[in-house]
Amino acid sequence: MDAARAAALAHAGEVATRPEGVRRSTPEEAARGRLRLLGSQQIAPSAGVAEAMIALGYERVPVDGRTLQPAGPPLTSYADAMAHYFAHPEDGAGITLGARPGSFLVAVRAAPAAWAAWCKVHASETLDRGGEGGPGVVTEPRYIGGMQTCRWSPPAARVRAGRVVVGVAAQLQEADSFVYGGPRKLHGEIGWLVWSVAHTWSVASHPARPVTFTNRKLDGIEVVASGVLPVHVVRPSDGWSLMLDSVPPTLPMPDYLISALGGKEGKPAAA
Repeated sequence: MDAARAAALAHAGEVATRPEGVRRSTPEEAARGRLRLLGSQQIAPSAGVAEAMIALGYERVPVDGRTLQPAGPPLTSYADAMAHYFAHPEDGAGITLGARPGSFLVAVRAAPAAWAAWCKVHASETLDRGGEGGPGVVTEPRYIGGMQTCRWSPPAARVRAGRVVVGVAAQLQEADSFVYGGPRKLHGEIGWLVWSVAHTWSVASHPARPVTFTNRKLDGIEVVASGVLPVHVVRPSDGWSLMLDSVPPTLPMPDYLISALGGKEGKPAAA
């Protein structure tokens, strides 16, 4: 059978088995499917996350798993992302922080102990709960908005000291050993908390005012308002993964927290 006839038969078979009314995929749709497949098959673990971020409209950037720094220019399309992760399957995925339509994407980079200490000072309030046999004056945490976390976790299974560690309980035990036993401290326990801060709005300040932030260090934590936030990375040295829990919802940030993190309200856009 010659090549032309074989190709014609293959095309006919495709058409015959294609559900009625289903059109042929565009190049971008095909690239999106391949990108998703790279991620689901763990060929390029961060490819599926990059595909999701493209669908959600975030500016996405490949990230070096060793340095957590950009590994290339922004990925502008599914085809662009597919080409990158096919050539560099070890790269992670990141998104660009800063101003977005109707919101500002900002993060705090801190070790858990440093964040807890900062919140104790800046995100807590003293209340009198002494009425009707209450406990009296207490200190309680304040609402810190709709943030999400981006944190490290151990791989599902590891070979260590000649044995295989498998299962949720073993993962948690190993995570504890890394937190308290030293090896993880070599990498640091630093993670990110991420907010998508909605523009402020009121009848008196209509139209909405954008809230902006700048990079700064504050009492043991770091406010990160520009650059790239890694949202999925597998560290090649030990297989630990850094992952954003979920895309943060766009919500107003409490006024006290905007002020504490050095945020500013800008001028409303011209009507």
